[in-house]
Amino acid sequence: MATTDHEVHVWYLPLNQLPSRDLKSCYERILTPDERERCARFAFERDRRQFLAGRSLLRIVLSKYAAVPPEFWQFCVNAYGKPQISSHIATPDLRFSVTHTPDLAAVAIAIGAPVGVDAECVSRTADWQAIAERYFAPEEWRFLMALPGEEQQAAFFRIWTLKEAFLKALGTGLSTPLDAFRFDFPAGQSPQIHFSRALPNQSLDWRFWLVPGPANEQLAVAVEHPFGRNSELVVRLASLQFTA
Repeated sequence: MATTDHEVHVWYLPLNQLPSRDLKSCYERILTPDERERCARFAFERDRRQFLAGRSLLRIVLSKYAAVPPEFWQFCVNAYGKPQISSHIATPDLRFSVTHTPDLAAVAIAIGAPVGVDAECVSRTADWQAIAERYFAPEEWRFLMALPGEEQQAAFFRIWTLKEAFLKALGTGLSTPLDAFRFDFPAGQSPQIHFSRALPNQSLDWRFWLVPGPANEQLAVAVEHPFGRNSELVVRLASLQFTA
C-alpha cells in the first residue's frame, strides 16, 4: 500500500452484515493459537465476534503496508498495555491503533508517528452526564451544558472519542487523567487540544479528526506528527477477504 509519511490511514469494517464465512476463515487461517484462546474466553458471541474481526482486520491491514503475511505478525505491549509490532519484525516504522463497537471495527495506520483511533455508538445508553461532570475538564463540562439538550449527548461522544484516541496515541491509557487536557472546536478548524498539566510527550504537533461512522458511530483519530496540522487523513472501507 502506497502512502506518504504525512498521511494517516483509517480502515473501517462494518460488522452488522459481515459474512460468517469470512470470520471463520480468519479464525482458522490468520489468528494465532493464543488469539484463538483469547477469543474463546469471551462469554458472549457479540464480544467474540468483535475481537475476532478487530484482530483479523489489523493483521490484514498491516500486510497491505509490508511484505508480511497476515498470520505472521507478532505483537507486544508497552508498560501500559498499548499493543505494538514486535521489534524483530523488519518493516517500515508502522504504528497502529484498533477500535471496535458492536457494529464497527477500525484500524488506524501511521508511519513513524504515534496514532490513536476510537469509536463509539452515539445512541448507546450511557450516564454521560455523570461521566462528563466527574472526569472531563471544567471547560468541557461547561461547553456541554451550554448546548441545547438534544445536542449534548452527541457532543459528549465527540469529546470522549477524542480523549480516548489521544490516550491511545500517547500510549498511557487511563493512567493519564481525562481532565489533564481538554478539547475545543474552533469554527472551520480541526479539534484543538489544550493541556492543564504536564504530560509525557506533551508535543504541540498533534492533529485530530472527527469522522462519522457508517451506522451510528462517532470516530476520532489522533496523531502526533512533525507535520502537525498539515497531516492528512485517508479513510477506506476494509474487507476480511485475503489471499493466502
